[in-house]
Amino acid sequence: MAPPLLLAVLAEAAAWALAAQAGTLGPGFWYGRGDLLAAVHLVTVGTLATAIVGAGWQLVPVVTTRPAGRAWAPVARVVNGLVALGLVGLVAGFLRHGPWLVGGATLLVGGLLLRGAVVVPALLRGVGRRAVRGWLLAAEASLLLGLGLALVLAAERAGASVLPDRVQGIGLHAALLLGGWVGGWMIGLGSLLLPMFAVSPEPRPTLLALAGLCWFGGTWLALPPLWALGALLSAGGLLHALSRRARRQPEAGIVGAAVALLALAALALALALGAPAPAVVTAALLCWALPFLRGVALRILPFLVWVHGLGDRGGRAPTVGSLVHPGLAGLAVGSGLLAGLLVLGGGVLGAWTLARAGALLGLLGALSTLVVLGVALARALHHRRLGQTLPGMERR
Repeated sequence: MAPPLLLAVLAEAAAWALAAQAGTLGPGFWYGRGDLLAAVHLVTVGTLATAIVGAGWQLVPVVTTRPAGRAWAPVARVVNGLVALGLVGLVAGFLRHGPWLVGGATLLVGGLLLRGAVVVPALLRGVGRRAVRGWLLAAEASLLLGLGLALVLAAERAGASVLPDRVQGIGLHAALLLGGWVGGWMIGLGSLLLPMFAVSPEPRPTLLALAGLCWFGGTWLALPPLWALGALLSAGGLLHALSRRARRQPEAGIVGAAVALLALAALALALALGAPAPAVVTAALLCWALPFLRGVALRILPFLVWVHGLGDRGGRAPTVGSLVHPGLAGLAVGSGLLAGLLVLGGGVLGAWTLARAGALLGLLGALSTLVVLGVALARALHHRRLGQTLPGMERR
């Protein structure tokens, strides 16, 4: 689990650094700009997709209540390697052209299909949590459709002529993978994990299922108002659940995830009112997906660091709050949220200096996240050493 999640944070930092360079963000048709497409795919594939892949190895058994044991370990190593190599090929292809793009897309598609071959049957055989599993299965269906279209688009960029309308194909590609797969996994897992770690009740299964029907129906049928209704129901259900949390003290991860859900609701309303597609996709990526992922990650990763990496059987686990530095976590969440708004606002207004400033702020947020996780690891190691020390000898 650790390597893909580390890659996700590093890829986000690389994306922001590339976006901050002069010329990456600016006027002109985006399709012909390899540096911009490389930055976008560092976020979508390098951060969002690898985070879903990495987290899935540990969290799908939680959703299905059927432990995978060590059976997934060999497959996970192969999939993680294919996804990482595929990402390198994609970025190199956008920056340098040539055969790298098709090769990277092929490796990435192969890795995600192999992952689906073990994850989908596990979800189908799962027990309970039907609404959550339904979200994740629908997300995997979106992935299959989106991957097929991704290969076609890679061939188009390499010189083939397949699609009658390339821009429309790119829009469907973004809807299936960003809205269907990434969004489906985020809401599906978030509806379980956020209430669990916030000590609040889960969203009602009926509401979650209805939201899923609207979300995926709107995505697959290209009906933005229907998707917008699903987004509003999803955001509202999760926000209502978080508002009933037993622990009232503010935590950066929970606050960040809640703000991202408010952004999702605003995005749904903007789409329903006819906002332009490029602005909607940019807002979905920078103001919802990345902040939501960071908020969830800052809340659960320190716990997973302890449980799956350092915990001793029978030992008392430290609280997540004791592992996370609140100031650094607040900096990571706040800078990430503000970065998305600045980049989006700069793009809409044509103020590209403002957009590049937002990219630099996003880089600060990604680096702050790395520091937060490093501090959590150091504190977890210290806690384990204390647990292995004889009473009265802790400071010697």
